[in-house]
Amino acid sequence: MPEIETILEYNMEKYAPLMGEDMVQDVHREFYRAYGASDGEENAVGVMVYEICGADNEDEDIKSKIRLLTSESDEALDLFHEMYREEGVYGEDIRESSYWLEEEKCASSCKRAGFSKEQKENETVMTTLAKASEIPYVVKTKKLPPYIQSIDSLSPEMFRQAIKDALFSGRKGVVEDLGYLEKEWFENTVSACTITDNKVSGLFLIRVTGSGIIEPVLLFASGPESRQHLALMIAYSIKKGVEKYPPDSQIRINRARKEIRDLVDKLFPGIKGNDAFYGIRKEE
Repeated sequence: MPEIETILEYNMEKYAPLMGEDMVQDVHREFYRAYGASDGEENAVGVMVYEICGADNEDEDIKSKIRLLTSESDEALDLFHEMYREEGVYGEDIRESSYWLEEEKCASSCKRAGFSKEQKENETVMTTLAKASEIPYVVKTKKLPPYIQSIDSLSPEMFRQAIKDALFSGRKGVVEDLGYLEKEWFENTVSACTITDNKVSGLFLIRVTGSGIIEPVLLFASGPESRQHLALMIAYSIKKGVEKYPPDSQIRINRARKEIRDLVDKLFPGIKGNDAFYGIRKEE
C-alpha cells in the first residue's frame, strides 16, 4: 500500500520530479499544501497539491482548488482524497473544493471522491511572446509616456502601498496570496506601473517561473484614465519582454475571472485552452 505524507522541505527533493520546477516554487507559498505518495522502497509514486482560497477574508467561505494531482496508482489517488478530506476539508474548514485536471485517470479519482466531472476547455491558455508582440494595439504604440514605468523604479514602500491599494479595491489578480508576495517574486523589469501625482495608480505584475514561463498575475488601475493606463501598461510589458526574452517564450494566462477571459478574447481572438476535466464538490 502506498504511504501518504505531507510534503515539506525535508522531503521536497523526493517529490520534485513529479511536481515540476514551477510547482516546487509554488508549494512554498502561503496557501499551498502538498501531499506525496511513496512505495515501500521510498520511491515517489504520486503528488497532490491544492491551494486554499479566501482564508484571509472573514466575509468569504474558504474554498480550495486542486492544482496538481498525479499518480499511476488508483490506490494512491484514493488515499490522497482521504487525507485531503481529513486534513484539508476538515482541518482548514473548507466549504467548496474544485479541480482542473488534464489526466482523465486523476479526474476519475475525483469523481470517485464525490466531485462532479465535466470535460471542457481549460481555463488556462498558452501563447507566446511573439504572438503577444503582434497585438495590433502593441504594434501601433510606438512611444510610451514617461509615467508608465517598470516596477523596478518603485521603492519597497511604494510597491507595498500599491499592493494594499489593489487589495483594498478588491483586486488580487489570479493569486490568493498577493499581499504576502515580495516585490522580488515578480519580474521587476517587465512588470509595469503607472505613476500619477507621485503615487502608483496602476500595476501590471508579471511573474517568470523557474521553467521560464511568463505569467500575468495582476492588472489593476484606478482613476479617470484607468482604461488607457491598463492598455499602456500591457504594451509596455510586452515590449520590455521582447527586449529581454526569446520570442518563443511561453505565456500562461489564467482566465478564471470573467474580466480576464473577456480581455484575453479581445487580445488573442480565437485562442483556446486544452481539453481538460473540471469538477466541484460542496463540502459538508
